[in-house]
Amino acid sequence: MSESALIQQAREIRQRLAINSELLRKKGLIIEDGESRHKYEIYLSAGSPINVRKIYSAHNRREIKEADLYVHLPFCAYKCFFCCYYSIVGQPKVAVDKYINTVKKELDLLIKTFPLKNIAITSIYFGGGTPTYLADDQINELIGFLRSKLHILPDGNFTCETSPDTMVGSIGKERLKALFENKVNRLSMGAQTFNDIKLKLINRCYNSQTVISAYKNALQAGFSNINIDLMFGLPDQTLEQWEYDLGMITELKPGWTQLYHLTIQSPRMHKMFTEEHNRFPSEEDIILMRIMAIEELKKHGYRVERAPDLFALPSKSEDTPPFYREKLGLGPSAWSSLNGLWHSNYPELKRYTALIEKGRLPISFATKYSKRHIMEREAIYKLRSSQLSRSSFKAEFGVDIEKAFGKILRKLSSAGLINDDGDSIALTYAGIIFASEALKQFFHLDYYEKLKKKILNNKTLKKFYLAQKDNKLVIGFSYLLRKLLGRLSL
Repeated sequence: MSESALIQQAREIRQRLAINSELLRKKGLIIEDGESRHKYEIYLSAGSPINVRKIYSAHNRREIKEADLYVHLPFCAYKCFFCCYYSIVGQPKVAVDKYINTVKKELDLLIKTFPLKNIAITSIYFGGGTPTYLADDQINELIGFLRSKLHILPDGNFTCETSPDTMVGSIGKERLKALFENKVNRLSMGAQTFNDIKLKLINRCYNSQTVISAYKNALQAGFSNINIDLMFGLPDQTLEQWEYDLGMITELKPGWTQLYHLTIQSPRMHKMFTEEHNRFPSEEDIILMRIMAIEELKKHGYRVERAPDLFALPSKSEDTPPFYREKLGLGPSAWSSLNGLWHSNYPELKRYTALIEKGRLPISFATKYSKRHIMEREAIYKLRSSQLSRSSFKAEFGVDIEKAFGKILRKLSSAGLINDDGDSIALTYAGIIFASEALKQFFHLDYYEKLKKKILNNKTLKKFYLAQKDNKLVIGFSYLLRKLLGRLSL
C-alpha cells in the first residue's frame, strides 16, 4: 500500500534535514539517555539549597507585583500507564472534601507568612491528577475560596486540565457549567489518541467517541479556548495512525493542541519498554511524526507557539499559558518559584496533610537560584516561544550573551539548530524538531555531575543509584535527589 502524501512529504523533509541524535552527539551536544532522563528536574532545583524556614523570611520579601497560581488536584478515576505525576485513584467524595479543606489551610498558612494579598494573580492553572474528578459543588467551593483570599485579576488566563470521561453525561455537563460560571476560560483535555486500541493499551478508560462528545459538550458550555493533548511514540503506533490523530485535530479545530512524546517513566510502561522494546516507534519514526505534525497543522492554520510541542490556531486561541514566571504552587508535589527561590511540596498526601495540620508549610526542599541559573531559564524560554535577543538580554542582565552562552550558541549553530542574524537568535526547522536536545544544552549539568559524584561517594546512596541506573528505571529518582539536596553541602 502506497504511503499518503503527508508521510511522503515528511520523508522528503527528513532526508533534507539529514540529522539525528548521534550526529548531534558528534557535534558535541549532550543528548538524553537513560541515566540523564531526569536531568531537567535536577536542573529545576539547581542552586544553593536553603533551609525551608528561610523561604519566606523578611530578607527574601522583595516586592512581587504579579505571579501565577498552580493548584495540584491529585485525584483520578484510574491510573494511566504512562503517567509519572503524583495522583491518587478512586477516592470517595468525602476524601476530596477533606483535601480541599487542607489546601485551604495551606493557603491560609502562606498568607500568614507572606503578603500574598499584595500580589496580582495573573493566571491560574488547575493540574493533576484529574481536576475534573471534583464534583460541581467542590469546584464552586475551591474557586470561591481562592477568589476570597487572593487578588485574582478578572481577565487572566484560568486553565483547568480535564479528562474526556469527566465531561460527558449529566454530571460532566454540570462540571463544565460550574467551571464556566467560575470564569475558567481555558480547558486542556487529555485525549492522547483517537485510536480505541491504543487508548486501552495505555489504560485510558474511554473511547474516541467520548473525546468527541466531551469536546462538543465543552463548546456548548461556552468554552472557546480549548487545548487537546495528543501523544506519539505509543506502543505499536504507526505513521498512518498518527496521521489519523492529526486529522482529527484539524477536523475539530481546537484553539490549541499539545503534542507529547511518550516518556518511559511509569513502572508499567517501563516494563513493556524493556521487555518489548520493538513495539515502540524508532527514533526515525519519532522524527517523522514530529515533521508530520508541523506540516499538517501548519497547513490548517496552526503555528508553533512553544517548541517543540505546543501549537496554536490564532483564530481560536487566546492567552498563551504561563511559562517560567513567578509562580505559587498549592497541593502535594506542587512547586513554587518566587523571588529567585524554588521550592517543592512533599509529593505524598499523608505527609502533606500531617504537616499542615501541625501548622507547618509542607515544603520538602528549597533552593536559591543563581544569576546564571536565571539567565539559563530566560534563554530557554525565549528560544522555545519566539527568539532570543542579544540587546534585550544585555539590557535585562547586564551581560553579553556571548559571554554567558557563546560556546553553547556556537555548538547549536554548527549543528544547524539555530539561526543567528546578529541580534535575534531563533530555532531553525531542525531546531524545532530537536528542541528538547537543543535547549538541554543550557541546563546546569555541571551541578548534576557534582551531585552524582557526592552520591557515589556515599555507600548507601551509591547502592540505590546504581540499582536505578542498571535498570534504566528512574521512577522517583529526581524526588529522592531533591530530598537529599538539603543534606548534601554542594
